[in-house]
Formats: sequence, C-alpha cells, structure tokens
Amino acid sequence: AAMRPLLRSADHVFYQSQFCKTSADRFLGPPGGTWEVLHNAVDTRDFVPRAEPLPESPLVLMLGGNQSERYRLDAAVATLATLIRRGKDARLLVTGNLRWRRDQSVALKEARDFIEHADVSGRVDFLGSYSQEEAPSLLQRAHILLHTKYNDPCPGVVIEALASGLPVVYSSSGGVPELVGEDAGVGI
Repeated sequence: AAMRPLLRSADHVFYQSQFCKTSADRFLGPPGGTWEVLHNAVDTRDFVPRAEPLPESPLVLMLGGNQSERYRLDAAVATLATLIRRGKDARLLVTGNLRWRRDQSVALKEARDFIEHADVSGRVDFLGSYSQEEAPSLLQRAHILLHTKYNDPCPGVVIEALASGLPVVYSSSGGVPELVGEDAGVGI
C-alpha cells in the first residue's frame, strides 16, 4: 500500500522485466506516468564465452548467486543426483553464502546432509561468496547455469551467464523466461 502512491506520482517508471510490470499492475495498479522495461545490464567486455571449451566430462553445473532459500540448493542437488543415476559424470559448483539459516555453519551441515542423502558426496563444491570481478572466471568454470529460484524478477546472474556463453536451466517463472528466450536454455 505504501508503494502505490509513489508509483502513481512518478513521471516515468523503469521496470526490470515485463514480469515486474505485470506484477506491479496487479498489486499496485498502473503507474501514473510513462514506463518502460529496462533489463539489468551486464558488461560484455568482462562477461565473455571461454576462449577454449571445457572438457566434456565431467559436466559442470553451477548454482550461481547467493543461496538464501534452501529449496534452490535442494533442486540443484536433486538435478545432479538425477544426472548421475542416468550415468552422466557430473559435478555441481555452488556459489554464494548459504543464507537460509542465521548461522551459516548450520545451513552448511543441512546442505551436506542432503548431499549425502542424495548420494552425490564428493561431487558438490561450495565456492562461497565472490566479488563482481571474480564472477566472469567463475562462470567460465561451468557448462550450464542452474537457476532454481522461483519468480525471480530479473536476475543478474542469468544475464551474466548468457553473456558468458552458458545455457541456463531455470525455473520457468518470473522474468527469467523473457531473459533466456527459446534458444539459450530450458525452463522447467
């Protein structure tokens, strides 16, 4: 309710995605002035495809960004377990902090217990937090970005992965489908 008068009083509104515009219209009503969609930007001088392709095996999946909800990690680990059961040599890189618990050591124990239960121990690497300068080289370590967050409005990590030449497997929700399109990944 507090946002509604602000939106109505703005001369011009930038939305991060069409999903954001549709959501704002639904919950706040239309803006009072003009508007446009302006997706998050990425510096394509820094985010570039690898010069040399990665070896085909193992297939390296990356769960990028910060892990603020446990379901995101669980979905990525379940994906890895499915690939391994189907005979694919695969690994999972998990970036960012595990933030679904106040104490990160508790979240890490929960994550490791889930990984062991999924029978993929030794195939998941926790890389921790990273700087924006480190992001391009991290993305170049993977074959595929897994983006498991539901209803993400306009995730920078997806745009960075695309600029780095990675296909994206994602939750087909939020603004991600309009970012990835039909040719750069698969929505689930």
